[in-house]
Amino acid sequence: MEQMRSDVITASDFCVTDAAAADAGTRVLQAGSVVASCVGTFGLASINQVDVIINQQLQAFIPTAHVDAFFMRHCVVIAVGYFEQVGTAATIAYVNQFGFANMPMVLPPLVEQLAIVSFVKVESAQFDTLTTEAQRAITLLQERRTALISAAVTGQIDVRGVAST
Repeated sequence: MEQMRSDVITASDFCVTDAAAADAGTRVLQAGSVVASCVGTFGLASINQVDVIINQQLQAFIPTAHVDAFFMRHCVVIAVGYFEQVGTAATIAYVNQFGFANMPMVLPPLVEQLAIVSFVKVESAQFDTLTTEAQRAITLLQERRTALISAAVTGQIDVRGVAST
């Protein structure tokens, strides 16, 4: 899950030998699949660009020729409400394989999927830019507030005549 903080998984910090994978009865998930969290944090999904073996905290969707992996990833990301509804809550919320397999998904033609993915990519980039600018403004305002308070406390500015609201 540590590698799932971006849209794609390009490498892993953990390795499993072929012998260990065979002994555990696991199978290799081919590159191009959508890997999604099924425990605790729903809506977290990435596309593996390298072959991986996933653990029980993850589920995988394997796109077909009619489903774009990035489109499917977006569908999983926005399906948080569905996963919360079908999840079982013990100590931590969990969605089983049946819940993932039955996730409702609108499936437009591939051309439209690609257009949607392109649109979302452009809009997300604009939101990321705005978020970065807002974070910079927040940091600057916090620095200025700290400087103003410091100047008032040390007597560098006179605030006695300022009315409080």
